[in-house]
Amino acid sequence: MEKVITLEMHYHRPDAVSVVLNGNQQSPGDEAFAEMLLFCLFTLRVMLNLGRDYENANSLAAVLSGAFKPLRTLTDNDYPNVAKLVPYQGSPGPETIKAILKYGDDIVFELEPKNFDIFGKEIEYYAINSVLVFLKYLVGMRQDSGIYCEAILRAAQECSRRYYQERLTVDNFLLNALLVANSCFRPIRESQLTSGLFMSRATKANNNGS
Repeated sequence: MEKVITLEMHYHRPDAVSVVLNGNQQSPGDEAFAEMLLFCLFTLRVMLNLGRDYENANSLAAVLSGAFKPLRTLTDNDYPNVAKLVPYQGSPGPETIKAILKYGDDIVFELEPKNFDIFGKEIEYYAINSVLVFLKYLVGMRQDSGIYCEAILRAAQECSRRYYQERLTVDNFLLNALLVANSCFRPIRESQLTSGLFMSRATKANNNGS
């Protein structure tokens, strides 16, 4: 069966965004791996779109590497220019970014920004913010699992390294993302606790009252 995970980021204001994440994975462990692979694909694709020599792409890579401040907390105080997460109330934001990952025999990744001026500076702001907000969302959602948080932060750092060291192209960013996700998820897989390590996204959402 083809597996699908979809990310929607709704910008209600430039500094306020809601994240909606849905998938058809059958176990919490599969959910966690799909999240990590989606994050890696999303991050590398944004970097690729911004361009290797572009100032904002280099700034994003530096933040993900931890060169400025440790990524562990991703608090609003540490990163005041990053949009704040707000609960999704059921209404799409004026600007949205949608990412779709389908995988089974093949990997298909689609990135769909809507209502942005693709030639304006705002798309660069939203693209960079979206990577950091998505990372903050994943860390917050799985904050009860130290092994997952370590793995997703390591994946962010590895995406930064590959941006600096690899010549990312439309043809190879999928493979690079898969290699990063597999490598960073390995400690979780090898712990033999994956099936009981995480609550599903639906369970966590219910427990959090969202």
